[in-house]
Amino acid sequence: MNKALAQYLFFNETLYQFDDTKAEQFVEEKTEPVVSPAQSKPVKESLPPESKPEFTMATKQLVVVHTFSDTEKEFLGKVLGALNLSLSKVDLFIREQHPETAFKDLIYQYAVQGILFFGTESGGHFLERLKLQKYQIQTLKGVKFLLTDNLKQIGENKANEKRLLWEALQAFYS
Repeated sequence: MNKALAQYLFFNETLYQFDDTKAEQFVEEKTEPVVSPAQSKPVKESLPPESKPEFTMATKQLVVVHTFSDTEKEFLGKVLGALNLSLSKVDLFIREQHPETAFKDLIYQYAVQGILFFGTESGGHFLERLKLQKYQIQTLKGVKFLLTDNLKQIGENKANEKRLLWEALQAFYS
């Protein structure tokens, strides 16, 4: 941390006071001697693992899917369009891209008003604790939750899932 940043963060606080010149001498003493490439041993470079960007929300409505193919994206766009919504008016959370993100943290951090889970695999352990019934809205602490089948299964419409989804979403977004 550089001096300016420390002064900004800890303005009018004394954390530890020391003489700058002594600190610089200490750093110079502890540096390793320069070794020519011929003298050095090959060292494996350890790069930090590729980190995925942290999930942020712009709206208060969260739509959660496990994976998201182009056909599922197109289908979800049509469903939201029928409700006068779009993918830009909700926050899309793809579980596969953020497996470690805790929904509880998102709810408190962003004051989420509603979460729509497409498929039980999209919510993982969080859904197991909530014990949601498919296509039934549940409200807990002011947050509406809705669990449906995954988008692929709804698209196949083998057990009239599209009608169940439509009825549930009308109530969810009313």
